[in-house]
Amino acid sequence: MCLCAFATLHLNSYKVLIIDDFAMQPVTQDQLCDLMDLIEERDQLGPVIITTQYPPDKWHSLFDDPTIADAICDRLIPIAIKLNLKGKSLRGKKSQIEKKRLL
Repeated sequence: MCLCAFATLHLNSYKVLIIDDFAMQPVTQDQLCDLMDLIEERDQLGPVIITTQYPPDKWHSLFDDPTIADAICDRLIPIAIKLNLKGKSLRGKKSQIEKKRLL
């Protein structure tokens, strides 16, 4: 089941599309098709920001369909600006600060 036209229009109305924690759960064939459609339609509309725990060279192993994986990677990776963050996660520190604030 692919994204309906309304959902695609809605997502394409944003200047920037952010996909957070990409592929943190198994990705279905339908979800890959939806992502491919979004990427194709957003080509001239604005940037797509993807955050993930996986480096782009590992994405193929996350997808069941190598053809769609190739198509997605071929559209995203060559034009991407990659930022690799290193160091400890700030999530634990942030929740500690919030707990102190609530006390």
